[in-house]
Amino acid sequence: MRGGAPADVDERGFAGFPARAEATAIPKVLFSDILPLLADDAASLGVVLFAFKALQSKRGTPRYATAAELETDPALARYLERAGAADGLERGLRRAVELGVLLQLVVETDERRTEL
Repeated sequence: MRGGAPADVDERGFAGFPARAEATAIPKVLFSDILPLLADDAASLGVVLFAFKALQSKRGTPRYATAAELETDPALARYLERAGAADGLERGLRRAVELGVLLQLVVETDERRTEL
């Protein structure tokens, strides 16, 4: 992805990463412990990866991302569409929480209730 737009891909394949591409850090344990648990579910794997990306873009403590933020990510929407997962975001979040990869919190204020 370059600046949020789809990467240039043609019949020859992916054209490569730009020289100053932003990187997203992924904990090594994701590859050894989590990836095998999500190997049968491309939607859940995508949701976890995009959640890590969203969390890394935050500053301060604690870092959190809402389902609404993920829902409005156009790259995640394209990924889930190509994975054939209409319910992929909800299912992926539910599975990630069940496995303990992501935490689910509910924050209530006088004005509203937000699920994180």
